[in-house]
Amino acid sequence: MLAELLSAGWLALLPLAGLPVWSLWLGLALVLVIWVSTGLVQSPLHGRLSASFDAGLHARLVGSNWLRSVAWLLRGGLCMWWLWLVR
Repeated sequence: MLAELLSAGWLALLPLAGLPVWSLWLGLALVLVIWVSTGLVQSPLHGRLSASFDAGLHARLVGSNWLRSVAWLLRGGLCMWWLWLVR
C-alpha cells in the first residue's frame, strides 16, 4: 500500500505525457480513500475482533470493506487505461 501511495503521489505531481492530469489526481484520491478507510475503519475493527469474535463487528468489517474493494477496482481500471494510453 505504501508503494501504491508513493507512486500515485509521484504521478499526480509529475505527470507523464499523454496522461490526463485529472485522472492522475483521481487515482491519488482513490488511494487516499483506501488509506483512510483502512486506518479509520478496517484496522480498528480487526483489532477489536482479534480480542474476541463478535458477529456484528465481523459483519461491519465485511460490509465496510466494499468501499476499499470498489476504490481498488476503479484504481485498477485507471491504471489499465493509463497503460493503454502510453503504449
